[in-house]
Amino acid sequence: MVFINFISMRLLFALLLFSPTLYAQSYDPNRLYTPQQLREDFQVLHMALEQLHPGLYRYTPRDSMDVAYRQTLSQLTKPMTDAAFGLVVRPYLGLVRCVHTSLNASADRSRYVRRNKFAPFPLSLIHDQGRLYVAPAPKDQPTIKAFDELVAVNGKSVSTLLRQFESQNWADGYITAARRSLTATRFGTWYQAAFGYSDSLTVLVADSSGQLRTETLRFSRKSVKKDQKKAEADTARKQQQTLRSAPLLKKKELSLTLVDDDSTAPTNQLAVLRIDGFENEAMRRQFRRVFRLLRERNVKRLVIDVRGNFGGSAITCRDLLRYVADRPFRFWDSTVAKRRDKGNLPAQVRYGGLFPWLDLKLRVKRDANGLLQQTYYRREVKPYTRRRFTGPVFVLTNSLSFSAAAIFPALARSLNSQVTIVGRETGGGEVSCNAGHSFRVELPNTKYQLMVPYYHIRWNSQQPDRGLGVQPDVPVAVGPATWRSGRDADLDRVKALVRTRSVQ
Repeated sequence: MVFINFISMRLLFALLLFSPTLYAQSYDPNRLYTPQQLREDFQVLHMALEQLHPGLYRYTPRDSMDVAYRQTLSQLTKPMTDAAFGLVVRPYLGLVRCVHTSLNASADRSRYVRRNKFAPFPLSLIHDQGRLYVAPAPKDQPTIKAFDELVAVNGKSVSTLLRQFESQNWADGYITAARRSLTATRFGTWYQAAFGYSDSLTVLVADSSGQLRTETLRFSRKSVKKDQKKAEADTARKQQQTLRSAPLLKKKELSLTLVDDDSTAPTNQLAVLRIDGFENEAMRRQFRRVFRLLRERNVKRLVIDVRGNFGGSAITCRDLLRYVADRPFRFWDSTVAKRRDKGNLPAQVRYGGLFPWLDLKLRVKRDANGLLQQTYYRREVKPYTRRRFTGPVFVLTNSLSFSAAAIFPALARSLNSQVTIVGRETGGGEVSCNAGHSFRVELPNTKYQLMVPYYHIRWNSQQPDRGLGVQPDVPVAVGPATWRSGRDADLDRVKALVRTRSVQ
């Protein structure tokens, strides 16, 4: 009997181990869902937003959302694949204007793509003035150079494709630059969703002189993201060489470099702290090391670079503020939830883990106004005393600075008159966003995963919510000419500010 039970347990374990693979093998990307199934999924998506989203009608009024809902429903009258369904319904979701609200592929589709090792789109792209440029140059396509303009793909003009794909992306509020940057970053994803996977592409590109040429690109299974990371690191090294810099610390998601500020001051008067994402406790330990090094090197001016930073841990963001704030502060003024449970939906809804569930159940309380407030981040915190940086701070931002990477510059500037923001408008909101943990709603037929944030958060209640990103004190325009120069225009502007202020 014991032996039989042992065999049964092994069979059960094997079934559990291999069932995801078998399920992925049964996934068919060409399967057509009936109009009834598609409409049911869209109705569940709509219900989930109504029941769970804490900032649903903040930027788009209800009557406009209702019109868009009916228009989208009217498009679901013929059989579609799950990919085609996603392309139809995402523009409706984009009207929420919340970067933390997303519609992700089903687990089955994700496993299918991984198992079949489909090659990614072979170009990494950036946006400028309605045009797309290649950055970095693809290693497997030596005839295409960095910052060549992509004009057409398989006979379809880039301008047409951008209009088609832009509705698949959104930022917080009315921030258009971030939406266009995301469209460029995810261009390959949307192209393959719309037109499928293939072995090659025919592209029309233009070089820096405007000369057009046609190229055939072969898909490679090498990671474009890895090539992009290597190219970014190479660009950083070249920029550091032109800046006569000295690296002090290099960790995952974080680096610290001393830079010659081109003034009469010594080389160690300017340091650049680059943060690619706000990680958890390990990064907070690195912050202590960073600011100890700044004290030991007697650094007088600090640049904190959060360009391309999509956010991360709120606790880590708050911790960094304690190094630059000159007075006590509340990290968030308001953290309002729509409800404390997962609603009543005809779909599978997950809280996102045990701790998010405990967060809703134990930390969320009704305030005097009847709002469901999460109070943890509303507590007053004090700046560090011995570890605090007391000199001028320059924060570099761009349209891909989201969430915590928008909250940090907004609050740092309000908490210290020596903070100057340099660069471009952030992709995250200047005074609020919907964030925190997220509900995961699985649509019943296509199995798409709808992500809905728990909370609507405000960190500066004295300022009206205009639906804009954090505005720089010193705007810096960049484009193909700047990129081709190999210079960091934002850091060059900081150095110019340092020289000007040194003379004054």
